[in-house]
Amino acid sequence: MQVGYLPAALVNVVLSEQVNGFRESKNRILELEKENKKYELTVKQLESLHSKDSEYNGEMERQVAQSKTQVQRLEQVVSTMKEAESRLRIEKDTEIDNLSKQVNGLRKRQEQGQNEQIDYLEKENTRLVKVSLEQFCVYCSIVFNVIS
Repeated sequence: MQVGYLPAALVNVVLSEQVNGFRESKNRILELEKENKKYELTVKQLESLHSKDSEYNGEMERQVAQSKTQVQRLEQVVSTMKEAESRLRIEKDTEIDNLSKQVNGLRKRQEQGQNEQIDYLEKENTRLVKVSLEQFCVYCSIVFNVIS
């Protein structure tokens, strides 16, 4: 359409409508730009939060891995200590058995020694009694011979 053929009032109305439309579009564009800036700020905040969360998660994963490694080491230490304790218990029991056998052997030897000593003393006592009796008899026979 050519503008020259339209009446001026109609052209003013059309131009006024176009200007109003431009103003509304401009206002809508400004509102959308404000809203867009808000969303951009929110996105930046979320990205920053996501980055921090990712770093934190990475650190937590490293700590979990270190903890698992530490637990494995400690489990090995515990296992080694249990094995050592078991060996020590066996050694201790063996040593106790050996010492008990030695003590029993010493007791038997002591009893044998005492028995042998008692036998020796009894024999010696019997011998001395016999000798004393013989000497007494000799003395008696001397005294008897002297008296008679």
